[in-house]
Amino acid sequence: MEREEFQRLVHSNFKFLIDEFGFAVELLDIPGLLPEKFKGWRLFYQNATTGVAITYDQLDRLPSVIIHKLHGDQRLPLGILIVTRNPELNPLRHEKGFPLSKSPEDFLKEWASALRLLGTDVLRGDFSSFPFLEEELQRRINLRMADPKNFTYF
Repeated sequence: MEREEFQRLVHSNFKFLIDEFGFAVELLDIPGLLPEKFKGWRLFYQNATTGVAITYDQLDRLPSVIIHKLHGDQRLPLGILIVTRNPELNPLRHEKGFPLSKSPEDFLKEWASALRLLGTDVLRGDFSSFPFLEEELQRRINLRMADPKNFTYF
């Protein structure tokens, strides 16, 4: 996937953040730290309370979405919210390793759809679920370490 295609797909799939939740978007590259070929692969949406970082790993061909609580500097992968609220919407539920069976385009579409459906509370600044989600994230990390063959990625 080309950088411009990634940016176009993110903008089209996550436009609801702007339209429905008052987010603004920026391309987020730390000046001077990244070689040119690695720039432009991270977009950051934010409103007054919440940030949503969408990145693309070129080697794994995998987009990721991280939800940020802007005041308090907490962040969680969107996947943990999905697997605790509706595991059937987890785009990675059938993946067992690389190469992945879906295209990056499909992952972006599914991440956006799940965020829109399941994440309205955090997108509006209600982070009351974060303590539970943080505990669940740690539990699943421990599970992965104990039994990696039966782990469901998120």
